[in-house]
Amino acid sequence: MRPLEVMGSELYPAVDMPVRSRVRRPGMVYEDEIEAIDAVMPSLQEDMRRGLEAGYGQWYFTGPLQERFRSVLGRDRGDREFRRFMGLTSASSNASPVQQEIKKGSLLYNLHKQGLLPEAASYDEAVERIRRAREEGLIPQGYGGFAQGQDLYKANQYLQGRLQFPGDEGAGARYKLGDYYNQKLGDPDAAAMDSWMHRWLGLPFESRAYSPARQAILQAAGDVPISQAQPAIWMMRGARSPAMRSLDYPSFLHGLENRLKQRAKQLGEPPEKVLDDVIRGRQYMYRNDSWAEGMA
Repeated sequence: MRPLEVMGSELYPAVDMPVRSRVRRPGMVYEDEIEAIDAVMPSLQEDMRRGLEAGYGQWYFTGPLQERFRSVLGRDRGDREFRRFMGLTSASSNASPVQQEIKKGSLLYNLHKQGLLPEAASYDEAVERIRRAREEGLIPQGYGGFAQGQDLYKANQYLQGRLQFPGDEGAGARYKLGDYYNQKLGDPDAAAMDSWMHRWLGLPFESRAYSPARQAILQAAGDVPISQAQPAIWMMRGARSPAMRSLDYPSFLHGLENRLKQRAKQLGEPPEKVLDDVIRGRQYMYRNDSWAEGMA
């Protein structure tokens, strides 16, 4: 695992971040799906072993960014805003590669810090508010990406304390964001079972299969924390999966530093200053070179 360049030389997990306790509900699988899981188990364990050797078990280690938030804002406020940044980037992960998640999430965080983030109580309202936000210039042209209405809806759910977790009533497999968010906060028991993980296990990406997918990864993990086993498998197996994206960087923070360095180059400022401005809500992580001069 190559060292970070802006936030220090090593990765380590965030600490002292309380996470929500959640009920794990039993799922349901069919006989042929059980056979598929059993058949793939040896290769999952081999991918995990190789992924851990490569350092991919540290993919969700965000401690260096937490320390940066604390150094800029103080411990208590820094932890609070760090959680918010993690929540809004997680809300922006819908059908998005990690680099796009970071740029979208940093914009939502910036808008929230300025008191400009549109409110939306439903998905349909979120889609309409996104359209209006583009027309008003709150969301610059070219910032886009797939599912921005869903991003805004999930962002509002998170900010209102309504982020759903797998097992919640009415939550399905597509509500993996709660687990993803907890992984970034250092929860060793969290692991986001995304559509790729279901596919590799021979399971549909449906609510009934979310808990069985998690149990299969726990079985493969053995004594390894599932929060580290899942990304180790994801990175190794993803490299052999056609159409898989988000493998360009060995961790979330490596991807964030890439966006940060691009923005710093555009502004002609040190990456450290840009990062501190992002934390304070004065800047965000991405600007298309074709945008008009003067656009924040």
